[in-house]
Amino acid sequence: MPALEVKGISRSFSNGKKVLDKISFSAKLGEKILIHGANGSGKTTLAKILAGILTPQEGSVIWSSHDLQFSRELVKSDISWIGPGEKGLFPRLTGKQNLELLSDFIGTPQKLREELFEYWRTVTPAENALRTPFYLCSTGMKQILKIMVLGLYSPKLIILDEPLKGLDAEIKEKLFHYLNLYYIEATIIVMSHMIDEVESSLKAKKLQLREGKLC
Repeated sequence: MPALEVKGISRSFSNGKKVLDKISFSAKLGEKILIHGANGSGKTTLAKILAGILTPQEGSVIWSSHDLQFSRELVKSDISWIGPGEKGLFPRLTGKQNLELLSDFIGTPQKLREELFEYWRTVTPAENALRTPFYLCSTGMKQILKIMVLGLYSPKLIILDEPLKGLDAEIKEKLFHYLNLYYIEATIIVMSHMIDEVESSLKAKKLQLREGKLC
């Protein structure tokens, strides 16, 4: 039985232009899916709907037998969305201050926090990002910090919108290693135009989004 069921979802802009047109697919727990498409094809809108941030105007998203439009509160701890851009962490706090604050809020054990920090210190130049206010970090370091948040809890549905943006080849490899090592049982949906890297590294099923439709 699929853990995630996307049933005929549609959404339009305020001017009436359709962004998503009857999108349907499903994913089992632990399955990895790559959704690729050109800029403006609707990937970010779809990612936000899958995370329950936006609601579809038609259709439904079912996660673990719960319709996100009506029951997101029951499963919100299962779901993590990491999007592009500046949003996601407090801009004036350092990377470490952000992660400590979120750890306190979530209730992450101290040992797990230390293991997370140590892991990223050994594979990336994360030490600089941990000491630097978020708004002063490079694009790549911002992405790493947002991905580090995943380690503070155990989401079962992870939606990554252009997660490779700003990352060099070595750090991309470490990111995929991290996801494969710690989230093998999670359902991961990746929105990206970097088709070959995601498909091969995550063994992801590939879907194309074109003019609001999956093909």
